[in-house]
Amino acid sequence: MTKIKILLGFSVCYAIINFTHLAMQVILFDVWKNLNIKSSEGLFFGKSNWIIHNVLSFIILLGTVYICIALFRILKNGYFNVKTSKSFRVGGWLLCLVGVLALIIAVLDMTITNHLGNLTTALTTNLLLFLIGFGLLTISQIIKDGTLLKKENDLTI
Repeated sequence: MTKIKILLGFSVCYAIINFTHLAMQVILFDVWKNLNIKSSEGLFFGKSNWIIHNVLSFIILLGTVYICIALFRILKNGYFNVKTSKSFRVGGWLLCLVGVLALIIAVLDMTITNHLGNLTTALTTNLLLFLIGFGLLTISQIIKDGTLLKKENDLTI
């Protein structure tokens, strides 16, 4: 359980950092908007690129919150329960969604700008995010199967 507590601590810290980032985007809306509009000229989505990336950051924040909830439920109720499985599943789907969408956006941006130098970084980062989400979906299924086995075992006693 110590490793779960450490993972929960890191997840909460990441959620706080991501929330602070999004809050600063809202508080300093005009400043960030002007900076990002200048840097996003020539990209596939143009001026909307900034909003799209903030939406993706918000989805990552939601996924991280669901992961934190699942880890907290493991600490509170043990490994095998349905609520933990559902929280991991939602967090996993959200991270998979962001990984795929961010990868598509990066590829579209690179085809428009003909600048393929960042393709390796975008592929690596976004595929890693997708793999983390897929790993959470796998863990969710393992927890769900373990919950069923635990219920069957409790009934036979």
